[in-house]
Amino acid sequence: MRKVILQISFALVCISLLTNCKHDDEVFEGPSLEDQFGDFKIKSPLTLSTVQPDFSNNGSMVFYAEFSINADWQIEITGLTTGAKKIITGNDKILGDANATWSGGATSFPAFGNEKCAVALTIPNKIQDTIRDTLEISGLKQDQGLVIVADYENGIGATTDDFSQTTVTQLVNCDGDAAKGSCYLSVSGLVGWDWAHGYIDYTDTSDNGYGLSSNPNSVFFNAAVKAVEGVETSFVQFSFNEDENDDGVFDPATEDTWVVEYWTEDSTWTLYSIAYSDLNVDADNNPVETNGNGVLEPHKLIGVRAFVLANPDAGQNTLYLDQLVFTSNRPYEP
Repeated sequence: MRKVILQISFALVCISLLTNCKHDDEVFEGPSLEDQFGDFKIKSPLTLSTVQPDFSNNGSMVFYAEFSINADWQIEITGLTTGAKKIITGNDKILGDANATWSGGATSFPAFGNEKCAVALTIPNKIQDTIRDTLEISGLKQDQGLVIVADYENGIGATTDDFSQTTVTQLVNCDGDAAKGSCYLSVSGLVGWDWAHGYIDYTDTSDNGYGLSSNPNSVFFNAAVKAVEGVETSFVQFSFNEDENDDGVFDPATEDTWVVEYWTEDSTWTLYSIAYSDLNVDADNNPVETNGNGVLEPHKLIGVRAFVLANPDAGQNTLYLDQLVFTSNRPYEP
C-alpha cells in the first residue's frame, strides 16, 4: 500500500514539473516589461521623410523617431498662414510608416494651404520639452470622391431660390478667411423680430441628381461653419429634399424632407458631419415624421437648403458657411 502511495505521489510531482516548466521555444505575447516600465530615452530624434511635401498626387510624408520604451506621443502640424492643424497620436516606441504618416489633411477646418508649417512632437508623460521642426507644403491634397453642393469658389453656386431679411447681408467673400480655398458664404445682420436670417436652396434635377449611393449608411453630409458673432445663439438648419417619384420636382406635401440643426459652438471654423442614416431621428433619438414614404433614399436627393437662424434677442449675428459636400463611408477630412 505504501509503495502504491509513493508511486502516485511521484507521478503527481512529475506532472506538476512538466506543466509548470517553460520551454525555450515558447513565444511571449504582448509588450515586454522593459518596453512598458524601463527608463525612457530618445534613441533616434525626430526626422521627416521630406521637408517639402507634395500632397497633390496622393502624396504623403512620414515622421520618424524611436524611444527606448513605449510612450504616449503626439505630433501636431500647424499651418503658419492658415492656422490649420493636423494631430497624430499613438502609444509606441517606434514612429514610422505604420503610425506616423501624413497625407496633407487637417483634423478639422481650416484646411492647409501651400505654406510653411510648424511641427511639434510631445511625449507628455516622459519629457517636458517639445521637439520641434518645420516643413513647407509644396502641393495640396486633392479631394477624392467629393460631391460638392457648394464651395463658393465661383459664387453662390447652382441655386433655385434664396432669401434674406432686409437687414441681413448674404454674400460670398473671398478675403482669405475661407475654411478651404479662397471664398465662403457670409450671412450677417441684426434681426430683432425673427429667428430667420437667410437661406439658400441648392437643387440638382439632372437625371442622376447628386449621384449619391442608395445606402444611407455610406453617405455623409459635411459643412464648415463659423460663428463670428452670435456664438451659441445661432444655428444652421440643413434640409434634404428627396424626389421619390423621380419626376424631377420636389413636392413637400407628398415627399420626404429630412431636417437637421447645427448650433454654433465657437468662433473658429468647425467641421459638421452627419451620416445620412442619422437624418431620420431627432436630437433625442426619436423618429421624425415626414410627408413621404419615410425611407431614407440618398440616391433620390435633389435639393439641399442651408438656412441661418439666430436668437432675435442676441443682437448682431454673423455666420460663415463653406464646403457643403457629401463624402462616402466616412466624414470629410479637410
